[in-house]
Amino acid sequence: MKKGKIFFLNGASSAGKTSIAKIISEKINIPHLYIGLDDMYYKLIPQKYWADDPYLYTGEHPIEPDIKKHNLPDILFTELMQNIFPEFMKGFHKSFSTYAETGINIIVDHVLQEKEWLYECVEYLKEHDVFYIGIKCNQGILEEREKSRGDRFIGMAKHQCCKVHDDSIYDFEIDTSFKSPEKSACEIIEFIRKTPKPMAFKKMHGIFTSQNKY
Repeated sequence: MKKGKIFFLNGASSAGKTSIAKIISEKINIPHLYIGLDDMYYKLIPQKYWADDPYLYTGEHPIEPDIKKHNLPDILFTELMQNIFPEFMKGFHKSFSTYAETGINIIVDHVLQEKEWLYECVEYLKEHDVFYIGIKCNQGILEEREKSRGDRFIGMAKHQCCKVHDDSIYDFEIDTSFKSPEKSACEIIEFIRKTPKPMAFKKMHGIFTSQNKY
């Protein structure tokens, strides 16, 4: 069976990643699934583990996934962070290869703010075609967007901006500081169209193996 392709977008909160991913999903002319971290996290993990304050809600999702700041009881917070969340993330990352093995193409919308997440994804997807796209943005602009959105905890973008691209080698990068999601998505689609064999994940796997990351 022919394996599915993986279009993997990584970037900080407010960089425009989700908007770009959804435009790509609308425009790309191959059957695929769209998989976003926020959608999976907030729909699969029971609410009692990550929220107890009605102020968190401004629509579909809570404002901020830093659960400790929202007065979650210590016992539940400990259970989530030590026993549920790490295993959830491993399963989430493993699911990408599972879908691709069955021939399904996927668009992944992710924030690889932990190096272990990057290492897991690279290990699990070492045998797959992964178009790894870096969605970058100036930190000051990220912080301004964060304030104007009104649905994010202030400081999240700064925190992620300093970590999300560490150790990553990309097949393609977009700077969204002054570029619209529409234009960014079109440039990514054009890159994918012209690039039959992405190499970033394979290069990273070789590097991480030599550094004993696994």
